[in-house]
Amino acid sequence: MSNSNSDVKKAIAIALTIILVFTGGYFFGVFTQFHLVGSGGEPAEIPSVIQVAGGAASSGGSAAAAPAASTPSSGSDNAAPAASDKGGKSDAAPADSKGDKPADTAPAASDAMTKAEIVDLFKTSANKIKTESGVTVTRNYEDLQHNEEKLEVPAALKSIGSSLISTFLKKDETPVNYTGQEIIDNYPVRGQSYVTNLTENDVTEATCTDDGTYYNITLKFPEETDPTTTGVATSFNIIKADEVYAAASVVKNFNATYYDAVITCQIDKKTGNMVHATYTLPIVMKVTAGVAFATLDAQVGMTFIDDYSIAY
Repeated sequence: MSNSNSDVKKAIAIALTIILVFTGGYFFGVFTQFHLVGSGGEPAEIPSVIQVAGGAASSGGSAAAAPAASTPSSGSDNAAPAASDKGGKSDAAPADSKGDKPADTAPAASDAMTKAEIVDLFKTSANKIKTESGVTVTRNYEDLQHNEEKLEVPAALKSIGSSLISTFLKKDETPVNYTGQEIIDNYPVRGQSYVTNLTENDVTEATCTDDGTYYNITLKFPEETDPTTTGVATSFNIIKADEVYAAASVVKNFNATYYDAVITCQIDKKTGNMVHATYTLPIVMKVTAGVAFATLDAQVGMTFIDDYSIAY
């Protein structure tokens, strides 16, 4: 695999560590020799109200980061948007006093936008990241979280397994800049000339608020197992089963279920340019491996959060 497939490599490393170490420990009693302790790095939960197309209200958020100087700060460091029972329309500020109009692709009032219009606004703005020249993308951080409640391994190994997995899943706050071909190679969807090809049928919910300067969009995706052309596969970097099989012959069966996936972003009203985006992708990986005379089933839950700033 290429160096850009870091998520796949990490997923395979986690799965194989569980399989090989746990299998060795299960049959030879060596697992008690491991004393690895990792750190979690869960974000704080700070909900914010989002205006839903059609008038209902719910809440959402994005993982906070220190974006480039020309970009705004984002919302909350929230992996899973919380529900809100506040109602009414958004009281977002109007366009600035200079009378500048939004880009031609942007509707005049976000609270009047339909789901299809919000998706189209997101798609048009997002795809400019890979098609316009002079763009710089900064990955502000990558937060890999272990969802311990999803872990399924032999009971005697669960405690050490949780600690072992946490050594792989940490938060990397070192900014990484991408330009030109690097954006195509690394920014979702990785390796493609587009950022997204989603339609309104690929999301369960699309919301937007107008704060006077930016359109703040939240997209929520349905739960799917091993999608190839729908849902999260249209917009996220996903783990493909055939890549796992090619990289590890010991793996006899693999599938990945994605749930509660969310993209939040900010779009500059004047230019139509997306200036900030956060991708939150919870995954449950199930692996069956054959080692020597035995087979082992393992399940691992994790969440990948990637936060980006975009400058033009």
